[in-house]
Amino acid sequence: MSRNFVHRGARLGMVIMTVAHKAGELVYEKGFYGVVQDDVAAGAKGTLLMEGVWLLPRVASTLAQGVKLHAPATEIATSLPLIAAATNGQATTGWNPVGRVIATGNASVARVQLFNPNAY
Repeated sequence: MSRNFVHRGARLGMVIMTVAHKAGELVYEKGFYGVVQDDVAAGAKGTLLMEGVWLLPRVASTLAQGVKLHAPATEIATSLPLIAAATNGQATTGWNPVGRVIATGNASVARVQLFNPNAY
């Protein structure tokens, strides 16, 4: 089988990271949102996982199941902040939908199903 086989957009490999990232961080790199597979240094190649369910830090303490979450389109050195645009009144200019809450959790993390390839 070819080494460059692509399986439903699940992974995006060989991404040269702008800044260093830790494994498990939700990031925006080169126009894509994804969760970093392994720790990677700035300027090194890494892999983004673009599907799946992840426990991600959240900013609101009450997020109901089914709420669509948005993240900014900026490359930062930490996990991206998440907002529920329809409920907290924050403007979503520059923020894009990245996933949906699939289960009510605690105040520090949300169980999020990432959108790929469609934001719904």
